[in-house]
Amino acid sequence: MIPRNSREWKESCPAFARRFRQLVEESGLKRRAFAEKYGLSAAAVSNYCNGKHMPDSVRLKEIGEKLGKSADWLLGRDQE
Repeated sequence: MIPRNSREWKESCPAFARRFRQLVEESGLKRRAFAEKYGLSAAAVSNYCNGKHMPDSVRLKEIGEKLGKSADWLLGRDQE
């Protein structure tokens, strides 16, 4: 997990939350169903969507692969 007080957190978390939430909404699934489909906990999906938590780099890569998006896109660094 990226420390909340780091510059990386402050720059990346809002973009990650916005893009992750976008993917959940575009899926047409409820958050719990989305979590089950992609092997995430319902709490993680909620926390990611609300910007309370951000995955570490390994988990971020796994999430990106499952969702067909790059880690850079999820972090708002790429328009893809």
